[in-house]
Amino acid sequence: MLKTKDRSIWDVICHRIAVKNMIHLPLGQDETSPNCISILYSNIERTTEDDQVMVLQETISDMTGSLIVYATLDFPTVSVVMNGEDISSVALLPSGLCIVPGYGEDGAGGERGSMVTVGLQLLHPDITTSNMITMETIIMINDLVARTVQGIKEIVRSTQQ
Repeated sequence: MLKTKDRSIWDVICHRIAVKNMIHLPLGQDETSPNCISILYSNIERTTEDDQVMVLQETISDMTGSLIVYATLDFPTVSVVMNGEDISSVALLPSGLCIVPGYGEDGAGGERGSMVTVGLQLLHPDITTSNMITMETIIMINDLVARTVQGIKEIVRSTQQ
């Protein structure tokens, strides 16, 4: 799931962004470890730097499970942070997923499942401007979660073949 070419399969928030790994900071001594903080950069040509999108991501994996937490940032936001300006107006909305391997008795076919937890945060006009959430917003959020889970299943199935 950490391969940039597979990201568009499971990441419904960044699915339109073709990404490349710009910075990879390992969390430990092993440079090849998946445990890292990364900055992914859109390699889609944009008309201005303000249109550029980056993804700040942290990944951690061990025998107890795997965690991916990420947030999209536009170039002006990155500039504010990098220049040491006032960051009180910066909205960092992390999303992510956690996969915990199954334990216990084998299920049907001798396989054990895994538990997946998905968390998405996004700004939407219906949510920020009123106390009422429309049915269209609920349907959109349900669709985002369902597509994310379906994409995760697709990646897992493709690695098992």
